[in-house]
Amino acid sequence: MDYQAAKSRSEDTVRALGGRICDWLPVIDNTEPRESSAVANRALVLNAMIQIHFGAPPHIIDNWIKVNSLEQALSRKDRLVLAATAEEITAQQRIDLYWYIEALWTLVWSGGLVAELKIDEPVGEGLASLMPDLRTGEDGGNFCRRFALRPFEEIHEMLDLYFRAHWYARDGHLNGYATGVFSLDSIMERRRALEWICDRTIPDWEDAPDGT
Repeated sequence: MDYQAAKSRSEDTVRALGGRICDWLPVIDNTEPRESSAVANRALVLNAMIQIHFGAPPHIIDNWIKVNSLEQALSRKDRLVLAATAEEITAQQRIDLYWYIEALWTLVWSGGLVAELKIDEPVGEGLASLMPDLRTGEDGGNFCRRFALRPFEEIHEMLDLYFRAHWYARDGHLNGYATGVFSLDSIMERRRALEWICDRTIPDWEDAPDGT
């Protein structure tokens, strides 16, 4: 893969969307992606955890995860939420669960279930229809059968784009100027997912790089 060419294409896209680029940001290289099954399992967990934000009791979600043998796909923060009662979950934890939807959209894109992951477009309205219905106890089997990880080069190039977009969104946040379609929270969560997919040495979801 030509990492320098990917960097140039990313910079062109950021500029075309009205953003600025930072010349000294490095290229991203030498990473090894996770297996498709690991990414699919993490998507199933994210979908389950999001239900807690919308009012599902943690013990019900915890049971679904265990029945589907997805414990290894949990992050440290996920485990803390699942160990709590609904009343014990903090406001910040609920906010964090809400933003999982951006990461889930990214994982679904990586698995070829949606066509695009555009910076200037929100999460698609059809996301819920792609995921198992936990209200009926549907398992994750059908989702996993449809999930097939895109080629590494395609995912890596998307990571490069979101890395450079993250710099612009964060710079605007720090320096008090509007960044248009570059939503810092959305970009940050999507980048986290892409970093995690592209580097299997990252030990936990929470450890994905977020520096710019």
